[in-house]
Amino acid sequence: MKRKNAKKVLSFALAATLAVPAVNIVPNVAKADNPIVQTYYTADPSPMVVGDTLYLITSHDEDVLEPNNATDNYDFYTMKNWKCYSTKDMINWTDHGSIFGQDSFSWGHQGVYRAWASQCVERNGKFYLYVPILRNDSGQPYVTKTEKSANAFEVVADDVTVKDSSKEKKINLSRLLQYDDTIQVGDYVILNGPPGYGIGVAVADTPYGPYEDAIGEPLIKGDWNDIDPTVFIDDDGQAYLFYGQTLKYCLLNDDMISLKTNPTRFNVPNYVEGPWFTKHENRYYFMWAANGGNVSSNHKGGENIQYAYCDEPLGDYTYGGILQETTKGNCFTNHPGVCDFKGHSYLFYHTNELPAGGSYHRSVGIAEFKYNDDGTIDVIDMPDSVWPIGTLNPFDKTEAETICYEEGVKTGWYNGTPITGGENLYVYNMHDEDYILVRNADFGNEGAVSFKAAIKDVKADADASIEIYSDDELVGTLKADNTSDTWKETTIKLDKKVTGVHDIKFVFKGSYEKPENETDKSHPDRNVVSAEDTGMFKFDYWQFEGEKKADTTTPSGSQTTTNVSTGSTNNVSNVSAPVTSTVGNEQTNITAPGKTKIISKKGLKKKINLKWKKVKGASGYTVKYSLSKNFKKNVKRISTKKTSVTLKKLKSDKYYYVKIAAYSKTADKDRLYAKYTAAVKIKTK
Repeated sequence: MKRKNAKKVLSFALAATLAVPAVNIVPNVAKADNPIVQTYYTADPSPMVVGDTLYLITSHDEDVLEPNNATDNYDFYTMKNWKCYSTKDMINWTDHGSIFGQDSFSWGHQGVYRAWASQCVERNGKFYLYVPILRNDSGQPYVTKTEKSANAFEVVADDVTVKDSSKEKKINLSRLLQYDDTIQVGDYVILNGPPGYGIGVAVADTPYGPYEDAIGEPLIKGDWNDIDPTVFIDDDGQAYLFYGQTLKYCLLNDDMISLKTNPTRFNVPNYVEGPWFTKHENRYYFMWAANGGNVSSNHKGGENIQYAYCDEPLGDYTYGGILQETTKGNCFTNHPGVCDFKGHSYLFYHTNELPAGGSYHRSVGIAEFKYNDDGTIDVIDMPDSVWPIGTLNPFDKTEAETICYEEGVKTGWYNGTPITGGENLYVYNMHDEDYILVRNADFGNEGAVSFKAAIKDVKADADASIEIYSDDELVGTLKADNTSDTWKETTIKLDKKVTGVHDIKFVFKGSYEKPENETDKSHPDRNVVSAEDTGMFKFDYWQFEGEKKADTTTPSGSQTTTNVSTGSTNNVSNVSAPVTSTVGNEQTNITAPGKTKIISKKGLKKKINLKWKKVKGASGYTVKYSLSKNFKKNVKRISTKKTSVTLKKLKSDKYYYVKIAAYSKTADKDRLYAKYTAAVKIKTK
């Protein structure tokens, strides 16, 4: 998607003179720009606080829209997975990738996607992600070849006009090839559409995963209205689940994956969808998306956010009215997400403010607000930015996908497949003049004299570099010359020492200009950045260093390059280099386990049995499997502590590709992975 080219993102002026040996300009306090994520279209925000970090789970509007189903001639919400971001200061956000998807549920539909609004909550060290998806009760593929019959669709060439597939019982070939590339003109097919929604539960050891289906079936097996779950655990330990366009609630058992009570109707005024249930001090608050035309509103037609409050979770609520007016522009929907963090209260919502935005291309924003003593909340505006509540430490190794604002880059892509659980996450697709902005970095009084970054896959003809700016002063240039596919760290001596608090801007320079679809506003695909990687290189992490660590004998502007032995550091590592983990006051070196070996495999009827070699020091094993040889589509994962597994509910008479990796866990419960086995090909019966 194209970014806000005209938006000015630096607000700090240079000092009157630069004739000083160090950059120590005192800036105005930086603020975060809305929308807070620009690399993807995001919606339905769900915030959660864990310690000193706020995690944000969002739904994901795909760049490329697809029809509602194979028979429709119009595009619709195209949402296949959920994403996770985190912040400690409310202005710089780290991308943790796509954490789970509809394909990851064995009972989820594999042709029509509705990975809509979710919520994650923590209990007893486990993280439970509640999601609505379309079900596949029959277990059959979406598209199945069949003989000619009254219920079958005839496959016709694309140049044949089909106005209404459902009535004419005809369907164009191109609408089916993504489901089965063996279908030809003249075939007949049956479409096994979804019967309705189910609310599923996925569980993980961290907010960013990896997640796995906690039940193996829906927690709520509902109809077409049963979407948008919100879950709240009260101080007494009781968990509540609200959901649906026909609003219902039920109590959950302590295991968080079973119902304590049957679903019961719950009524609030002007309710449409998108509920959010929370508590502030001793009051309960219920918030929801409402039709803006149902009450007095300055913006009619779309959804606004309304609220009610009460002293009891299921008591007699007082209607508070409008919490936030109808969303900006032509984005019809909205969805509240509210939390308290480090003494501040925040409302998350979504708009259509990114270029090419709209009802199907939304973007999450944030606003700070205050609760009134009487329980009411004043109407909350949609601001351009929010104030920071902390600074970023530039001397920490920082993921390149930690961003306040950016222009033109993309994150979370690996060999054409969205990353799950943060594995090998990096920034890519940068062209000349694209940039990443990180705000409110505190270099202290001693300051930084050198800078290093991990990069790889530099295009040989790119003549690429990274210009490093403190506020808007150039303080160093790093030449990107690692053309290998192995991460390498390049270190440079800065032109000037940087002290104090500043914005940091990384400007990517080189001979690669942006493709037409990112610069031409009239281009039909102007919103698509990631159709293919056309950028200059990949960028993993960066770090500034002071004089104590830097080589002070190295002249300014010079640089050195070393191999990186620890791989990507976002959440998951795929190498066996030691990692220091702190347990109590003791530090221990933890290494990833060795590579395992598949020792037996057998394809059965819609199942596959697998066994593999036990690896010393392994905490568990992750099994990846897919119908795609290169694991680009419909990839599923199972984690287990055993050395055998049965993959169930597979398609019959199909070749599956399977690979396995052992992992160990740090004290922080991060997984350190060994290399995956070579993929094996197994046919089901």
